[in-house]
Amino acid sequence: MSRSDIMRPAIFAPHGGVDRQTYAPAKAAQGDGIPLPPAGSITRRRALGLLAAPCVIGAMAPTGVRAQQNRPLRIWSATDAMIIAPVLAAFRAAHPDVAIDYTDWETNALYHAVAGGRAGGTVPDLVISPAVDLQVMLVNRGYARRVRGVSGNVPSWACWREELFGFTQEPEVVVVNRARLGHLALPRSHAELADFIRDHRTTLAGRLGTYDIARSGIGYLLATQAAGLGPSHARLTEIMGQTGTRLFATTARQVRAVAAGEIWLATSVLGSYAQALIDQDDRAQMLMLEDYNRAIPRAVFSHRGGDNPRAAAAFVRFLLGASGQGALARAPGLVALDGPAGLSDPARNTLMPLQLGPGLLLWQDRLKRHQFIETWDGSIRRG
Repeated sequence: MSRSDIMRPAIFAPHGGVDRQTYAPAKAAQGDGIPLPPAGSITRRRALGLLAAPCVIGAMAPTGVRAQQNRPLRIWSATDAMIIAPVLAAFRAAHPDVAIDYTDWETNALYHAVAGGRAGGTVPDLVISPAVDLQVMLVNRGYARRVRGVSGNVPSWACWREELFGFTQEPEVVVVNRARLGHLALPRSHAELADFIRDHRTTLAGRLGTYDIARSGIGYLLATQAAGLGPSHARLTEIMGQTGTRLFATTARQVRAVAAGEIWLATSVLGSYAQALIDQDDRAQMLMLEDYNRAIPRAVFSHRGGDNPRAAAAFVRFLLGASGQGALARAPGLVALDGPAGLSDPARNTLMPLQLGPGLLLWQDRLKRHQFIETWDGSIRRG
């Protein structure tokens, strides 16, 4: 795995520089089967310059959140800092005495940083990731602190034990190259998608893309959840493997490859990021299928070992409240809990949000994970 597979782009540190840091997960963290980044890899970048102001010791913010021990609110997140920056800025406007230390991770690296520890013993106040199965694992192992009084603000599928909270509903989509495929009758269902690839196998040979589920936490989550919906996913994977498919670690790389014509069609792409990228490069086109679209809740929990529990709780309440949901709806690359803005009622009815909770742990059993990835890999690499 290369450094760029783990490291997030376009993140700023104080004075415009980039603060690159590594971590050394404890050996115990390696026993769960989640792939570890290679030793010495760059695993994160820190964003402070745009988002943090000095803490004011002893001063009371208008909302009653006091800076604790001159420490900023430390957020570890598998969300690009440039994407979430408007949301953090909205929180800072409401809580001006709370500085933010934001660090962006790849999903699997974030899981290991929390579960296995890192050099220096740093602990975050908040952990955010769309890889909600890994989030459930961390909460189930006791890393979360309860945030009371907010569960009534969210749908039942977006809250678990008053500890883990979904604050977005991000659909999985298909992305195609307009110039190469836009003139064709594009698929409208998952069955039609498999038929479309089969019927255009020669045209699409080597020009398909999807997540590498061995490297991408969100890719593994989407693949395992698709497998639970029936045999159509296995059929699609086999057809893609026979046609020839490139594997990617991130959503951004897939969308950019489609736009550039390196590949012509990408499946199982996280739609929120895809839309933000397509808004800047209309050579790619996003499809939401008409039968169903799984929707991922980006989830947050307050770390029980964090130094700023009051500020962490305030941030969770902000995300789930009207102000935070409004900021999410306006932020390019993110969506609110009710899904993407502008969807028609029929399209909104196709969304199938994942239920936060222990049901997501099934596919994190080490043996099941190994067998699933091995079977999937054998199918997708046939081409």
